[in-house]
Amino acid sequence: MFTRRSAIGCTTAAFLTTPSILRAHTEDPFVLPEQFQPKEVRVREQYAAGMILVIPHQFYLYHIFETERAIRYGVGVGRAGLEFKGIQRYRIHIVGGS
Repeated sequence: MFTRRSAIGCTTAAFLTTPSILRAHTEDPFVLPEQFQPKEVRVREQYAAGMILVIPHQFYLYHIFETERAIRYGVGVGRAGLEFKGIQRYRIHIVGGS
């Protein structure tokens, strides 16, 4: 049951939380360094469209979208990724939703 007391309580709570919400939006936004921003680059012809390559020691992910063309993203790589050597292939089967 919604009473006058609960309405006053909700209104008071809303006013108490408003300053923290406004403060969250006044800070400077995070700026990604230039070297890690997405950038279109050329790659070797050996990679097919749709492939995703991760070069751990360079901290880059390449999404090949056309022959010899990719978008390069800066990524974080954990210890296990830095220790990995070789090529890993994944096959993904996507089932459409209803």
